[in-house]
Amino acid sequence: MFGQRLECPPLPGVAPPVHVFHGLVVLQGPNYALAQMMRQWRAVVLHMGGFVVSTPMAPSCRTESVVHNKTMAVILEGMGHWPPMEAFDPETARMAMFALLVSELTEHQPPKLASPMHLFARKAFHSGVWRCPFDLSSLGASTWVLGRVAPAKHPGRQ
Repeated sequence: MFGQRLECPPLPGVAPPVHVFHGLVVLQGPNYALAQMMRQWRAVVLHMGGFVVSTPMAPSCRTESVVHNKTMAVILEGMGHWPPMEAFDPETARMAMFALLVSELTEHQPPKLASPMHLFARKAFHSGVWRCPFDLSSLGASTWVLGRVAPAKHPGRQ
C-alpha cells in the first residue's frame, strides 16, 4: 500500500558507476514519454556536436498544464508526505530554473561529462524524486489519498 522499494542497480561495466532511474509513470501517458525521450535525444546529439546544451531536470510543479488533470493535482498535494519529495509552485520553479539556465549560458565550453546522459543529472532540480526510496508508480494510490485527505503544508502558503 505504501510503495514498493526502488531498485536502481548500477549499469555493469561503467565506471564511475551509473544508476538508471525509471521516472516515467503510466499516468503521464505515451505522448509525454515520447516527447521527453525526443528532447533528451536531441540534447545528446547537440552536446556530442560540441554545443553547450541546457537541459536540467525540472521539478514536479503545479503548472496549469499539470493541475488541469484533477488526479495529478491531488497527487502533487500528497507528494510532500514522502520526503524528500516536494511539488513546487510555478513561481518558485520558474525562478530556480531561470537561475540554472543563466548559470549554464555563462559557460563557454561544453562541460566534460562521463556520459552524455549526465546532461540531465547535472544541475538537476528533481524535487527529491531521485532520492525517494520507492518506485514512483507504486506510490500513486497512497499519495492520492494523502493529497486528498491531508494536503501537505507548503512554506509561504496559507
